[in-house]
Amino acid sequence: MLNAYLFYNGNCEAAFKYYEKVLGGKIEFVLRADEGPADMKPEPGFEKKIMHARMSIGGNILMASDAPPGHFRSPQGVALSLTVPNLAEAEKTYKALAERHALAAAFGERDRKTSCRERV
Repeated sequence: MLNAYLFYNGNCEAAFKYYEKVLGGKIEFVLRADEGPADMKPEPGFEKKIMHARMSIGGNILMASDAPPGHFRSPQGVALSLTVPNLAEAEKTYKALAERHALAAAFGERDRKTSCRERV
């Protein structure tokens, strides 16, 4: 099994809560920076950021964290895909994601399969 691990620029918690709502995911685990090992003290202002989070979405696992201050790099060359059971669900999901995110492709039907990529 291969699972995606995303790094956010301080907005991991908000993203996971949004995915939980829009994608029907379930946040299974959250570890905040101030709850980590004693030898990994967070920088001031980073204490409540996410050191590690895990979410299940339709039987798949998505993991993520907030990149430590000064370590975030905008993702390049990466795309996530989401498979949904039918065209109506695809359109609903696409519209929900498009409300808050810049999506890389317009919604459209191609052989009854639809894809969109989200830039995180």
